[in-house]
Amino acid sequence: MNLFQKSILFLFIMLAAWALILWFTELLADSPCEKTNERENDAFDDDSLAAKLKQCMENDSLYLNANLSLSDVAAAIATNRTYLSDFLNNQMNVNFNDYVNNYRVQKACDILLEGEYKRLEEVGERCGFNSLTTFRRAFKNKMNTTPIEYKKKTSL
Repeated sequence: MNLFQKSILFLFIMLAAWALILWFTELLADSPCEKTNERENDAFDDDSLAAKLKQCMENDSLYLNANLSLSDVAAAIATNRTYLSDFLNNQMNVNFNDYVNNYRVQKACDILLEGEYKRLEEVGERCGFNSLTTFRRAFKNKMNTTPIEYKKKTSL
């Protein structure tokens, strides 16, 4: 086999390899898993996704998990993290951390009103916050007052 024939053979093999790669790429793009996820997300309208999300947070108290992630919540409501993040940001106008922290702050308000805490750190931990600083910041952002000031105002 001369050099020209080897070059033609090499070119033919390379074209065949690229054709196979493109064919497999198209095959993967049409995979049932991907279509299932699209169908699952299409099955949710904004109201039902919001209702499912609210139910998981309120009934299952997911927000109390200090290590809660967007993926955890997405799995709990049978969607994917990208879809959930987009829904929170664009439909509910809130990011994931603020959404979860709203539930945590509300729980903190309930605990503070009950008066059954010894230290502020305990309240934050019971509500799912990882640190006292994060707890104070989230509380102040939502309630426009610090947890201690809130406790003083509500105990009068």
